[in-house]
Amino acid sequence: MSADRFRQALALMNLSENELVWYPKWVDGYAGFHSAREIWEHGVGELPLDQESVIAYLRSLRDAGIAAWRRHQAARALEIYQATVLRNSIVDFRPIRKKLQEIASTEERTGGVTST
Repeated sequence: MSADRFRQALALMNLSENELVWYPKWVDGYAGFHSAREIWEHGVGELPLDQESVIAYLRSLRDAGIAAWRRHQAARALEIYQATVLRNSIVDFRPIRKKLQEIASTEERTGGVTST
């Protein structure tokens, strides 16, 4: 199962309790957003990741009012999923993480979620 393999990989990493709780939730949210929850929950394959799909999911979180630091956490969860379960690097998460860090800094200074 994709979800089980992901959780097993997370357990071997030096992550905070918060990350261990939220990373699977973010990947589950991605699966649901792309109508792939059965793949995620029942392991009938692996979740497909591509740049466009990841960005669409992160934008949906933004549109739902989710703060950039949390979207950054979601991106990091997907990046770890890609590395540990898919074992590829199709999506380059560096520019995504960089942009979300910039937005998070702005949000921290202004005290609100930005739409960038």
